[in-house]
Amino acid sequence: MDRINNYIKQIYKSFNNKDKDVKILKEEMKTHLNERTKELQNKGLNEDDSIDIAIKEFGPVKEVDAELSLIISEQKKFWKCLFLCAIIIYLIGAALGLTYNKNSNILYKNGFGTHYYKQSSYIVVAEITDILKNEDNFSKDTEKKITEKLDKYNSQNNNGIYYCSVWKDHKELFSYYRENKIPMSEKNSDFKVPYIYAKDKKTLKYSVTFKYTNSQNKLDDKAMAEYDDLYYKSIWSKFRNYSYILYLASWIVFAIAFLGIIYSEKKLPIFFIVLVFLETGGLFYLLFDKQGLVEFMSRFTIAAIVITGLISAILYKKINSRKVF
Repeated sequence: MDRINNYIKQIYKSFNNKDKDVKILKEEMKTHLNERTKELQNKGLNEDDSIDIAIKEFGPVKEVDAELSLIISEQKKFWKCLFLCAIIIYLIGAALGLTYNKNSNILYKNGFGTHYYKQSSYIVVAEITDILKNEDNFSKDTEKKITEKLDKYNSQNNNGIYYCSVWKDHKELFSYYRENKIPMSEKNSDFKVPYIYAKDKKTLKYSVTFKYTNSQNKLDDKAMAEYDDLYYKSIWSKFRNYSYILYLASWIVFAIAFLGIIYSEKKLPIFFIVLVFLETGGLFYLLFDKQGLVEFMSRFTIAAIVITGLISAILYKKINSRKVF
């Protein structure tokens, strides 16, 4: 049996013995040679002749070495290709997400020239919101800009927005009033209050109160129905969900590829692999948007990928000091 061990050592002389795939192949080869030797011995041959035949059948050292090198190389190449696929999937998802955001903003602001939407209050409210987002201090110039927007809109839409006031820290900074120019039947007791945040979307800057006429409310309802119809008919409206699915797919492929590379380099207990998936899977669960299972932002996927990589790298460093790539 020492001759079989020496034969196997010669074949694997150029391989890293800590490599998991090498260990598995060595054990399989040893088992095969031992079984073949016993089979020949059962047929009446002595041990030395049985070993000679078994080794000869397996092949010369150089040929076996070259074949095994190719097998192991292809296995590692597969994991690296899978890793690159994860990056490509993520980039496609990002492209779809950017396309959705761009077209969604355009549609919201001008309705793509639709009839009712161009007469609705949504456009002027969005314009006023944009003005206030960029104003740290409410000035006379800010007041002038808002007044001009409302005057222009009301001149074209029968004073549809007859009241507007801007508040900050419970203090009224601006008031626009046209209630005396509309009939009593058009006055509406309801009002809407949009909250305007800074660019970081965390700091509340202003709150704006609007009052609309009854006719304006009906027009806005028609505009929203028209908007929804146009939105859901567009191909890019589906891009958001597609991008979320691709983000999740990229994380799954990345995790499999990364852990596959580590596991092929050296044996990694299955417990650690499960741990990595649980950690990153838990991250997704905590960061899911309340609106639905796939409603999470791409940055969460990036965070999950980074955490997967860090945990995997830490575990890999503990079991092997060599680089993965």
